[in-house]
Amino acid sequence: MKIRSCLAVILLALNGVVQAVATDKPLTDKQILAAIDQLKRYFYGHQRPEDGAWARTPGTPGKNSMPDKGITALVVHALLLSGETPQNPPLAKAISFLKDADFDRTYDVAVRAHVWARLPPMYRRLLQRDAMWLLGAHD
Repeated sequence: MKIRSCLAVILLALNGVVQAVATDKPLTDKQILAAIDQLKRYFYGHQRPEDGAWARTPGTPGKNSMPDKGITALVVHALLLSGETPQNPPLAKAISFLKDADFDRTYDVAVRAHVWARLPPMYRRLLQRDAMWLLGAHD
């Protein structure tokens, strides 16, 4: 379910790009940047203000509205790859959430390690911590 939701959001955001491909029109940098900006707005619009995390299902009360560590790591990684600066206050809050959260699933730790690898050297200690956790998880 999580993957389907992500794919739907991406397809909606890339609607203009998908239409251009379907009609054999060449993609422009402007179209690609507009799709990336639309995704950024979507992600930031669904961020939990209380902790900077993202939920499994935004806006749904109950268990699915609780912060999801893996999804938060994935969104933070995507935002960093899109050129967002870690000093951007909403992104900095999400990074702080990742730093303080207790992770216990291999996928979540692996994605969080990708976040630390995209950040300045002061985060290398956290990358090493996650790498050691991953190595230990496979003993």
